[in-house]
Amino acid sequence: MIPQSGIFEKIVKKHVSLPEVSSDDDEWFCNRLINEALLELDHHGKGPVHINIELYGTLTKFPTPSLPNARKISRIMERDSVDRWRSCAQKLSEKRRILLVYGQSFLPSDAELRALELFSQAFGCAVVSDNLSNLDCINHVPNVSASLDMASDEEKRALLPELVITFHGHALPSLQKFIRANSPAEHWHVTEDGAVVDQFKVLTNVFECSAEAFLKRLSEETNNATSAKAYFAEWKALVRGSSDIELQFSDLYAIKQLFACIPPNAALHLANSSCVRHAQLFELNRGVRIYCNRGTNGIDGSLSTAVGYAAASDGLTYIIIGDLSFFYDMNGIWNRHVSSKLRIMLTNNGGAGIFQYALGQKGLQTLNRNIAVAHTTSAKGWIESLGFKYLSARNEEELNRCLPELANEEATAPILLEVFTSMENDAAVLRKMLGKDGVKGTWSKIKRRLF
Repeated sequence: MIPQSGIFEKIVKKHVSLPEVSSDDDEWFCNRLINEALLELDHHGKGPVHINIELYGTLTKFPTPSLPNARKISRIMERDSVDRWRSCAQKLSEKRRILLVYGQSFLPSDAELRALELFSQAFGCAVVSDNLSNLDCINHVPNVSASLDMASDEEKRALLPELVITFHGHALPSLQKFIRANSPAEHWHVTEDGAVVDQFKVLTNVFECSAEAFLKRLSEETNNATSAKAYFAEWKALVRGSSDIELQFSDLYAIKQLFACIPPNAALHLANSSCVRHAQLFELNRGVRIYCNRGTNGIDGSLSTAVGYAAASDGLTYIIIGDLSFFYDMNGIWNRHVSSKLRIMLTNNGGAGIFQYALGQKGLQTLNRNIAVAHTTSAKGWIESLGFKYLSARNEEELNRCLPELANEEATAPILLEVFTSMENDAAVLRKMLGKDGVKGTWSKIKRRLF
């Protein structure tokens, strides 16, 4: 038998091979693949596509009397007709619960921010993001990942959107899980390459244009601007005052205290895993820019990236990095171009603390040795041999005494602060904060005080 998959690959614009459908996920995947193929028929020129259907066994019966309705994904181009864009604007104006998810991004341009503000005012939508978006505008609800992690199921259900619009890079898992669990009727994705990104399994429209063009075009085409802000207000009410949370000494405590000390217009790099997630739990000073080069799940090159950025920057450059990521990429600071304005906070809890959080209550005897990779290594000798100023902290008093030095722009050498904690305690503090330790958690305690 001739292998059919890819047989026409050199003469078609798109080839997809459909798996046998044995689950809802298989059916969704087939639907997405078929849509991707059909969209390529006239995408930047016309041409054939190949949809290969894998069949197992011989078809002898056809008991289905009619075909079911199937989802169609459309692609809207910037050059499309006024009528087509106006139709999209009309559909938006009929919605009252529009959620605009602003993903990981470099610093948005002033033009894009103005367009976003006009759009959010015209359609009364809620603009949500986490700290990785570097977003600051009206109708904007920052740090939603933290609040969703701590919200009850009832609170989450009350925020169910009718339509989700996504921009730029990825959002953090807590926001993605919320949308998947509370599936909206529609999802529109805006991307300059026109790719089909169906992360919530309800994609209906792909807009092949820049975020700025999308926002401006639809704002201009609507005649039914609304002043309603009820949905935005519901999201705003969800966001809690994380700066008021009382934490005991831990990696979370260290990050919270550092955030309060980072001056405006500084750059903050985040390494891998826990550093990225923990950084969404606290508010930063306005003007601080966040960068996150996660590489191979973040452990590969995050320190080197911060070192390179600092070498080309005139301002302070911070990086928050865990011990395993630091020691994996430690040669990144072994070069002649390390800036005196580089500030490293190394949270050293002696291993991969995320596994203590995820598995520490399961009683695994080999957890630290085989999974969390427990160690007793310190960065002190290596750092001092390279001319860094080395600081360390093992409690709250030592940490708070060291932090002002990290904000000193007149320092003549780069500085590393090594914060020693334990995996077990860090996991316990995080569980308590998120309310996953068998008690109500810190959030429920402060909610009565704040609201």
